[in-house]
Amino acid sequence: TGRNAGVSTAQGTLIFNSDTGSVQVYNGNAWRDVGKEAMTATGGLINEYVEGGRVYRAHIFTSSGFFTVQSASPTETVDYLVVAGGGGGGNTRAGGGGAGGFVVGSGTPVSTNPGVYTISVGGGGNGGSFPNGDATSGTPSSIANPLLTTITSQGGGKGGGRTVPSVAGFAAAPGGSGGGGGCDSAAFTGGTGNRVTGTSTPAPSQGNPGGTTSGPDRRDLMQLVSELKLENDIQFVGAVPIQEVPYYYQLADVFASASLTETQGLTFMEAMVSQKIVLCRYDENLASLIRHQQTGFIFADIDDFSRQLHAIFSLEPSKKNVMLSQIEEAVKPYALTTFYENLLEVYQRAIRQYW
Repeated sequence: TGRNAGVSTAQGTLIFNSDTGSVQVYNGNAWRDVGKEAMTATGGLINEYVEGGRVYRAHIFTSSGFFTVQSASPTETVDYLVVAGGGGGGNTRAGGGGAGGFVVGSGTPVSTNPGVYTISVGGGGNGGSFPNGDATSGTPSSIANPLLTTITSQGGGKGGGRTVPSVAGFAAAPGGSGGGGGCDSAAFTGGTGNRVTGTSTPAPSQGNPGGTTSGPDRRDLMQLVSELKLENDIQFVGAVPIQEVPYYYQLADVFASASLTETQGLTFMEAMVSQKIVLCRYDENLASLIRHQQTGFIFADIDDFSRQLHAIFSLEPSKKNVMLSQIEEAVKPYALTTFYENLLEVYQRAIRQYW
């Protein structure tokens, strides 16, 4: 009666509460737990740690198995983190696999009847193989018990492949987190996150959509090309292996870019080394490298772009040859041999000064 009413109970009174399995003390206003009968369980790699003066026991599963509760109070609860396997990356020039989904919970009741919880640990997906081998999504992880709604984290979506768009299986897949889109595939956007692995069925929030592989504007640009019926004239090449880059420069008549994020102008230098006339938007970072109508052409806005491009294609052969010679001279200071010579001079100067 004193525990229920509190009015005739002295402050500091201790009792054992069989309902909660804990020792409680009356602090003058309410009963507070002093200690609690520890739950015992087996399964996984067991690790104990202390936080805030309390001892916690973690059961870590890196492979499938069973979490078995041997003894527990009637109100025992656990916290859990369920992580699924990550998706496999696509083949060459393709998207990366998505991270496995995860589910976090706390205060989940557990019991000794039945006390066996089945733990399924999802594996990572297989990576795509060259040239057109498809990747696979990660597999889900879960906790299951006859008295517990199965808790499932979805596997990460596979990365999209580089194959032709007609092969739908090479698209980036849904999953806990979507895989990245394939460079050459029509499904260049990443797989949708928060979906049952390998399907479009919605699932609880467990991850994020996969990223695009060729920039956020590619879909809009492809749509514009389609509307203008220029599919036979414009190709979206996407990323290419570094050893193939020189071939693409050699295919070009003009290298044009509107980028204002080229802090060193590396792509412009590469084009100029390849003896290509460059057309760029004005940028202070390029002022010493590209001089208008001498080592390249510069445009100010959309209308000016058209004018300057027309001027390039209208160049007389003799003037074009003079410009290409000036371009060759302009990039010499950035050549590999020049870099080595300058670096060697720094060391020689240091030797002369200190030795």
